[in-house]
Amino acid sequence: MNTGQVMISIAAFAFLGTVLVNFNNLILANNEDMSNSHDVIIATSIAATYIDAAQGLNFDENTVGQPVSTPSQLTDPNALGPDPGEIDISQFNDFDDFNGYSVTQAAEGNNGTFRCDFVVTYVDPENINRPTVQTFLKRLDIKTWRVDIPVTTDTVRMFTTMAYFNFN
Repeated sequence: MNTGQVMISIAAFAFLGTVLVNFNNLILANNEDMSNSHDVIIATSIAATYIDAAQGLNFDENTVGQPVSTPSQLTDPNALGPDPGEIDISQFNDFDDFNGYSVTQAAEGNNGTFRCDFVVTYVDPENINRPTVQTFLKRLDIKTWRVDIPVTTDTVRMFTTMAYFNFN
């Protein structure tokens, strides 16, 4: 083998090495994106499950078994949250019991541990992004994120509203 062939061989190996390193970086970035997407899907599913649970509850503690006719008869905005003795979601009986609630739970299988934080507020029917005093409309905000990995993952933020209607 002469010097020219050695130089061509070295250049070919250098080119091959560069291609392989770039290819491996591409695969690694793709796997990281897929893992983050997987976490976001799970966080969204968890938040949607809690939204479904909240939508199945009564609007307010004061509307359980009896109608109210004015917003002032509803729970005071400063008193939104679980009633005494309601320490778990299985004991909640109205929408605003989620206010201030936090839960950390492991997802099925080897899918990690997620945390959810909940905030319930009365909102203005004209602008559901503006908290207000008692109205016949409440908003539940949920933040969900993965807590068991050192890498910061995206926080999924979802909300739902619930309105109270009294049909006489």
